Amino acid sequence: MKVKDNIQKSNLEQKQTEEVEKIKKEFKEFAYIVSHDLRAPLRAVQGYISILEEEINNNNPDNITYISGRIKKAALSMDVLLKDILEYSRIVTHKVVIENILLDNLVNNILSDYTEKIEKKEVEIEKYFNVYSLYSDRYLLKKIISALISNAIKYSNKASKITIKLSIINNAPILEIIDRGIGIQEQYQQKIFDMFERLHGVETYSGTGTGLAIVKKSCEILSLQYGVNSETDKGSKFWIKFNNIK
Repeated sequence: MKVKDNIQKSNLEQKQTEEVEKIKKEFKEFAYIVSHDLRAPLRAVQGYISILEEEINNNNPDNITYISGRIKKAALSMDVLLKDILEYSRIVTHKVVIENILLDNLVNNILSDYTEKIEKKEVEIEKYFNVYSLYSDRYLLKKIISALISNAIKYSNKASKITIKLSIINNAPILEIIDRGIGIQEQYQQKIFDMFERLHGVETYSGTGTGLAIVKKSCEILSLQYGVNSETDKGSKFWIKFNNIK
């Protein structure tokens, strides 16, 4: 019995050590990425301030107005980035509470937050639910679905269709959010879930690249499988596989 207890203790200590090392590695990567991405708008502000000082000395009001606008834009970018970082940190520190969640109610609440964007893009939302509730954490599940719906709206073609589907495959609930948009090349289909990863310039599609990273982290916390199937110029299907129904 003592040998067995020692083995269990050793296995537990090894598991704890591995978890600590994983957290340390993730923190180092996160700190590096955050510091790198925060420096970009900060350097822009610093550069424009230097130019602004010169234009003030030269008494050039037109250039002063233009540069002031660029400074405000860079400061806004930094503010958005900081808010997204804060949102990500809340997910990491969130205490998970599993409960029975009515999916239709949750999805409708999320869609109401995107009413303006849906109308502007003229997309049609269709829902197909073969099962109507899931056991999950409400906060994290909302973050996952909200990020995927936002992503689908952003990259959909105008006046196209977005499908939100929940079905049972091999006794496991599968949530799918399907858009008919620009699609994703195969070599980027895993990379897009990394923090601050962007495939397009901010001038083309707004955002900081944290949405799918939030999906990834939330799924890891809930021990859910996730992924995307996509074809360029045909659209994307993001999917989340939940634990088997008992």
